[in-house]
Amino acid sequence: FKVYGRVPLFYTKLNPNGKSVKKYSDMFLNQYIAPQDANKLYAKSKICINVHNGQTKFGANMRLFEIMAAKGFQIVDHNDYIASQFENCVVTYRNENELIDIIKYYLEHDDERNVISEAGYRKVFESELFYHRAKQIIFDALGGKGQ
Repeated sequence: FKVYGRVPLFYTKLNPNGKSVKKYSDMFLNQYIAPQDANKLYAKSKICINVHNGQTKFGANMRLFEIMAAKGFQIVDHNDYIASQFENCVVTYRNENELIDIIKYYLEHDDERNVISEAGYRKVFESELFYHRAKQIIFDALGGKGQ
């Protein structure tokens, strides 16, 4: 189990009473991870947990697409956009208790995890690349004419 990101935020969450969490220090890596290394981590992890910040709470962060492109399995904080657009490609959670239950379930169900990961991988390359976005923008700009 490893947590990558701003360690103090996680320490605060794990440690609301101000007690020491140094015994967990080997789990938290407060460091920059190069993109190619992040992709390797996504691909080899059984579960990637993707939490959005306030700027993306109604959409999706780049990590959503990066994890799918690496064939990673991800559990994502719920929002309507992700739930509707990536229904079979990711699993969403609404609160911490649900997240824990989902983690426990998918750690024991490799086949289901793999089916979801594969669906996400296919989706990202079939319809979610920058190429697809640019093509749609041009199509819309031309009033829906042309290819």
